[in-house]
Amino acid sequence: MEVGVITEIAGEQACISLWDLSTGIRVKSYKNCSCLRHGLDFISNNYIISAQNNTQMIHIYDIQKERLVKRIVSPGKISSLALSPDGNYCVVALQEKIYIWQIASGNLMNIISKHYQNITSIKFTNDGTFFHHIRRRQFDSCLESSKLFTTPRSTC
Repeated sequence: MEVGVITEIAGEQACISLWDLSTGIRVKSYKNCSCLRHGLDFISNNYIISAQNNTQMIHIYDIQKERLVKRIVSPGKISSLALSPDGNYCVVALQEKIYIWQIASGNLMNIISKHYQNITSIKFTNDGTFFHHIRRRQFDSCLESSKLFTTPRSTC
């Protein structure tokens, strides 16, 4: 079954919903959260990881059981979250810093703190390179790329 994912910042019914694209019927819903834009990803096909809007919280949901299985407190307010393509690492932007955690162990692997302004989003390519976007002023922004454990390359 092919599903669509809909998130809400302040959903009264559910903040994450999975919809069957062929029938238009909601098949799963996950409650008690306020999903952050650029803050949701999947851990294999078993779990949803979601950064909560305007908080330091990360929620992990069991996809099949439709319930919250873990709450994680991050060291700061989250602006973006992404998982590596192999599902081994979780990369989180906390204002101007990037934190990299290993999923299996929960260990913090690296902190990249080279930035002077808040990071607005993080995305991965298939080869494991991740890009992070920094909005510097209203009409000015910057895009940097990096492998998980190397120094970022800037296009600013």
